[in-house]
Amino acid sequence: MQPASERYTLAVLDRELTPHRMRHSAASLLIAADVPLKTISDSLGHSSIRVTSDTYGHLFSPAKADAANAMQRLLDDSDECE
Repeated sequence: MQPASERYTLAVLDRELTPHRMRHSAASLLIAADVPLKTISDSLGHSSIRVTSDTYGHLFSPAKADAANAMQRLLDDSDECE
C-alpha cells in the first residue's frame, strides 16, 4: 500500500511528470517567489524577458507584466547602443 502523501501526489499530478512540466513548475514557483523576471529568463535560457513574459505572463499581476514589458523595451534600446 502506498503512503497517503504519495497517493495524494499522484492524484494531483494525474499525468506523467516530464522535464517540460518540471521546467514550467520551476518557473511558476520562481514567479510566485517574486524572483526578478530577468533572473527567471536567464535561468530558463530565454533569448529575452519578453519570451518569459509571453510564456508566463498569466502568472504575473498586470502591473508586473507591464513592468516586464517596459524592462524589455529598455533592454532592447540598450542593445542598439552597443
